[in-house]
Amino acid sequence: MGVMAIARVQPFPPPPAPAPGPWKAADLERFPDDGYRYEIWHGELLRMAPAGGRHGECEANLVTVLRQQTRALGRVYTGDTGFVLREDPDELVSPDVAFVRHDRLPPSAERISYLRVVPDLVVEIRSPSDTDADVRAKLSLYLEVGVPLVWIVDPQKQTVEEVRASSTGLSDSRLMRADAGDVLDGGDLLPGFRVSLADVFE
Repeated sequence: MGVMAIARVQPFPPPPAPAPGPWKAADLERFPDDGYRYEIWHGELLRMAPAGGRHGECEANLVTVLRQQTRALGRVYTGDTGFVLREDPDELVSPDVAFVRHDRLPPSAERISYLRVVPDLVVEIRSPSDTDADVRAKLSLYLEVGVPLVWIVDPQKQTVEEVRASSTGLSDSRLMRADAGDVLDGGDLLPGFRVSLADVFE
């Protein structure tokens, strides 16, 4: 499955004397904190704009409930955390929310820098500027590298698209709505996890 180009983010001009060749996760580790979030797609450096208020509210709600209900199962990460999904060319992304099971986490000493592990759950929260092409590009990448469960959260429409990878290499998806009283269920991946969409968007 190919990955579509991202429409909303433009390549960030590299600083003087950039590392030769495609950008690597190690290059970003040397960047000063300038208030922006950076990602690397197919070796290309991208600068991400800060998110809006509703985006942050949904992220905080999901991080809180995931941590409360899945603490015994694994770790929850916010959008400030970088994940190296694969290398050569590097794919370094910062999902809005991510979850990794304890048995798949790298040792503590290896978690000081970017995490080199594919999350078990990824949550992407749509911003008003996101196009469908943006969202599908990220979803394609997540499924391609083996993320088994993706939630695409839309604060404006108050919907969550749940996408589960299947053993056939395809994916199953369903759209849930807050106004229908729908509930997010972690299934086999997050046994016992449940949260109403109304609580996600409160």
